[in-house]
Amino acid sequence: MKRQDMAAFLYRLAGSPAFDESKAGNPFRDVTSRTPHYKEILWLASTG
Repeated sequence: MKRQDMAAFLYRLAGSPAFDESKAGNPFRDVTSRTPHYKEILWLASTG
């Protein structure tokens, strides 16, 4: 399982909460807006 898949799983498990990725910081150099599950990855990073 890849990081983006786990992020998507946890995001959905949390009920797919509202999240605006355009307002979130991206702490990952290897994640771009073209990365699968980009929104979910940034959401997971924002949860700490």
